[in-house]
Amino acid sequence: MGNYIYGLAVLTAVLLALGQLLFKFGSSEISETTALGFITSVITNPVLVCAVGLYGVTILLWIYVLNKIPLSVAYPITGLAYIIVPVLSYYLLDEKLSPMLMIGSFFILVGISLVARSSL
Repeated sequence: MGNYIYGLAVLTAVLLALGQLLFKFGSSEISETTALGFITSVITNPVLVCAVGLYGVTILLWIYVLNKIPLSVAYPITGLAYIIVPVLSYYLLDEKLSPMLMIGSFFILVGISLVARSSL
């Protein structure tokens, strides 16, 4: 089960990143200024409803992963979302990738690799 469970942990990070993009896309359609109007807009927005549903599925997957590997190993893998979100934002939202962000992402990847290797 070794590599399979790590693949599921990576999938959790990917789903977290996709959920964040859906939240961004959905939030761009909200222009309400009152609290009630904002809440109504959020709960009736199909993109945001899908994002919440995706997070629900991700939570179930995450619980399964945590049942199979230690939290100290699984949790750092979710750091991949900190790399995936900016990359997808660059391609899908036309956001910029600064050199500092790229350097930071590299260090996150190094850290995740070290944690993964220490658990083998």
